[in-house]
Amino acid sequence: MQAAFYVELDEGDDRLEIPWADPDNPANRFFDLRADLRGLDQIAEARDNPPLRRFLAAVNSPDTLFATAKCDTWQTDEFSPDERAAFPQAQTKYASYVDLVFSRDAFNFHRRHYEQLAHRLIPLLLPTSTAARTELCLRHCHFRPHEEWGFYLTVFLHGYGRDAAEAEHQWTEALEVFESALQRLSAVLQQALQQADG
Repeated sequence: MQAAFYVELDEGDDRLEIPWADPDNPANRFFDLRADLRGLDQIAEARDNPPLRRFLAAVNSPDTLFATAKCDTWQTDEFSPDERAAFPQAQTKYASYVDLVFSRDAFNFHRRHYEQLAHRLIPLLLPTSTAARTELCLRHCHFRPHEEWGFYLTVFLHGYGRDAAEAEHQWTEALEVFESALQRLSAVLQQALQQADG
């Protein structure tokens, strides 16, 4: 698997608002899955995609320091030059994004927390042979309950294959690797926080 981290914090770059709602489709909105995992039943992407549903349930569980805000999946035959060079045998890719924040509100307002998270995640993703790519993108987020701007990570996962089934299989493997990395890192961070509090 390939992995990269980059920053999009300029004016005009994508931003997120939590909670959010689609003005054209009120049913398409933010669900606080940490408060109630039954919200998964209201998220079309999770209903139609069991691996994504499992990932969202795991990441939003009380066992982690993370929460998700938005997600989507798609399949495409469009490749960047870098993708074409890295995966020359692939004909298609299965892709997703998940917007990730910390479950502890205070962590969301410091850029360094997200940069440290990204730099600690990447080494946990690289020792795999999965035909996949992970991109971690740091962006601005407006947290409406606090009326304050902070940050979030958009996590892009791309699985590559000679056909749709292979691409989706590679994506599923990459998603499982990423879930495991988040859980491992969360356990380390929680232990450090407990020691600091003690």
